[in-house]
Amino acid sequence: MATRPLRILLVEDQTIVREALAGWIAATEGFTLAGSVGTLAAARDALANADVDLLLLDVHLADGSGLDLLAASEGPKPAVVVVTAHEQPWLLRSLTRANVLGIVMKGAPLADLRRALLLAAEGQPSTCRRTSELLRAWTLREAPHERLSPREREVLALVAEGLTSRAIAERLGTKEKTVKNQRARAMEKLGLHDVAGLVRYAMEHGLVNSSGR
Repeated sequence: MATRPLRILLVEDQTIVREALAGWIAATEGFTLAGSVGTLAAARDALANADVDLLLLDVHLADGSGLDLLAASEGPKPAVVVVTAHEQPWLLRSLTRANVLGIVMKGAPLADLRRALLLAAEGQPSTCRRTSELLRAWTLREAPHERLSPREREVLALVAEGLTSRAIAERLGTKEKTVKNQRARAMEKLGLHDVAGLVRYAMEHGLVNSSGR
């Protein structure tokens, strides 16, 4: 039994780029074009009315950000691959945190884009070579606490306030063992070896009360 082609919705505001990508999708085996639009509003309508497996998205659109589309859409979401010309590491990092599975630069070969779309359809992340280089450089420069999960940062802030693991567990509605594990992971990521160092780090980097309390 033949596998049906992956239905791709293309969202790109530059007409020449959009038409070129639309033609490539339509001509590539295993893909079919579910729609080709140039604005955030049109993308929302297409997602609401079309049967889409993959969303091929540019970040900067004339009427908003592609990230707004990801945040605003409700219900099941198609896998997302972003194609962009923007190389700001902070933007690429934000994409990885927004459930984007593939990030491909517009200067990359079409083979990289095809690979990213196929992997995204299987729920696997991927980047082109240039994106990987930029993200690697950003990781080397970023502050260690940027690597903490939201809950690890919350635990760090509460430890810095002087709360015990038991008190933190009660406040967060979790188990004391879970809090201790999260504190240990935070210390490992920060390269710290005792609670005093953890508290000092939180104070020096303004992380106290980062939980919003």
